[in-house]
Amino acid sequence: MTGVQTCALPICFPVTIPGRNIDEYDYIVSIPALDENGKSICEEVQTTEQYLHTKRKVSPITWNAEYMQSPIDIEGQLFKASELMFSDLMPSKYESNLSVCDTADTGSNYLSSPMVKKVGDLYYLYDVVFTQMEMELSEPIIKGTYIENKVEIARFESNNGGKLFAKEIEKDVPNTAFYWKQTTSNKETRILTDAFWIKKHIVFRYPYDEQKHPNGYREGSDYDLFMRQFTAYVKGKSDQHDDAPDSLSMLRRLIFEIGYEDVEEESDYPSYPISMEEINLS
Repeated sequence: MTGVQTCALPICFPVTIPGRNIDEYDYIVSIPALDENGKSICEEVQTTEQYLHTKRKVSPITWNAEYMQSPIDIEGQLFKASELMFSDLMPSKYESNLSVCDTADTGSNYLSSPMVKKVGDLYYLYDVVFTQMEMELSEPIIKGTYIENKVEIARFESNNGGKLFAKEIEKDVPNTAFYWKQTTSNKETRILTDAFWIKKHIVFRYPYDEQKHPNGYREGSDYDLFMRQFTAYVKGKSDQHDDAPDSLSMLRRLIFEIGYEDVEEESDYPSYPISMEEINLS
């Protein structure tokens, strides 16, 4: 960073601190405070520890907009943390262990493979593979994760080479039942249609907190990247990443396709909605 002076200026909805609309500028450089590994973009400006301390003190909306240069349209945000369910406990006893896999069709898209355990009418999202790696690199990761997690049923989207990808994985994961299906319906319509079900039936992990949630997901993990994209999804917005919410829509459809009905029964693994002030998903 020699000879370069940097300053973390918030860019928010989309107005900078001086109140100037960013559309007035010919060239814009947008640098997030933390990189994809959760480390400070420049320790000389502010250390990782200082940024993480700030992150714990401010709301996710503020953190995303002012520090990560990724403002969320609050009005259109479909999956607000206050409307989701979270739990510190992931079940050791369960009725089924399911996964779906939405393969990435372009370099900027993510392969998204959430894994859930069914307990009554709740589906605990205990693990996820969420990556922009090419298929030949993500294939062994999916294989190893499915084997380690003892996934019982996995559905792959057959579009964009997904069928061939599933068949290759199936060869080395004999204890998982694989099938694939082509998706033809409109992606945004699916997500909007399934949003209510997702909020009512999917239970997410808390983000890691040394005191409150020591078993939570870690900064920079696949789960963290998945939740960031999932909660940033905005209704009606074009040119946004939607792989995370789309894969949960796929999961909902898998659950209904294999004949599971919503059963109201008590669980030993309680979950409850929490407020935005209690959780940081950014």
